[in-house]
Amino acid sequence: MLAHRHDLRLYHVDARAYRHAAGATGPEGLSSGSSRCSPRPLASPRPAPDVRALRHEENEVVYENLTAAGGTSYPFAHECGRSGCTERVELTLAQFAAAERTVAPAHAF
Repeated sequence: MLAHRHDLRLYHVDARAYRHAAGATGPEGLSSGSSRCSPRPLASPRPAPDVRALRHEENEVVYENLTAAGGTSYPFAHECGRSGCTERVELTLAQFAAAERTVAPAHAF
């Protein structure tokens, strides 16, 4: 899973335990009542994930799915690596396959 490869923590919450804890003691009861809902203490800052690599992997999965479904084009995620960038690049599947990475013309560097 992508989150595990980039050392991002996922939390699984039991909705019944959440409702019980929230109803009985309010939201603050969650941290003391359920260890599964408590985040681990921060030991040291982690490096930021490589946004460019995450976007590229996202685009690769979209490409594979579109190829299997017989798609022809798609607005692929821009792979500039800037956090929060939401630019899209409309490419045919052939253009995407030939490109090293997907970059919007305004962000090319």
